[in-house]
Amino acid sequence: MKHTTTVFVAAMALCLISSCDDEKESKPSGAKTYATHSTWACDGKFCQDVYDFKFEKGSMVDFDVNNLTGGSVVQIALYAPDEELGGTNLFTNSTTEITCIIDGDCDLNSGGYYIGSFVIPTSGRYRLAITRNHGFSCGSDGEFDLSIMSDKNFLFEEQSADNTESLAPETPTEVCVE
Repeated sequence: MKHTTTVFVAAMALCLISSCDDEKESKPSGAKTYATHSTWACDGKFCQDVYDFKFEKGSMVDFDVNNLTGGSVVQIALYAPDEELGGTNLFTNSTTEITCIIDGDCDLNSGGYYIGSFVIPTSGRYRLAITRNHGFSCGSDGEFDLSIMSDKNFLFEEQSADNTESLAPETPTEVCVE
């Protein structure tokens, strides 16, 4: 009996130390920054890389896609938890991705894209799609850097797609940053 009581007390102490509270476990305990370098090999199509992150509600997050190569034109979308790729993009509140396209010269379109101080509406797993626009890019290949910064910790879970065909409509919402 004494051994059973000791094990129970030890288990309770371990639970208290490791925060058995479900609300605390659901909050990301990762970092406030994430950065990666990636490549596209699109083979004549709109293709995308998709990154999955866990964010906490109310986080203010900066998304930056830059250092594009190969005359690449980027499109970007953020999908809420349980939203399918190609569904409602939180950046546009529609199914279209955002980009900046200057018609007539693919080399003028490779500036990348920055979204600052985006407020995360609910806690959970988000999917960030970085798409190479085949219609306005030069060639089929390119590279980019992705960096994310948040005022609260978040978790990078995985890159769930690499050079897969985009499910978003081919006509993006054109938003250019001066």
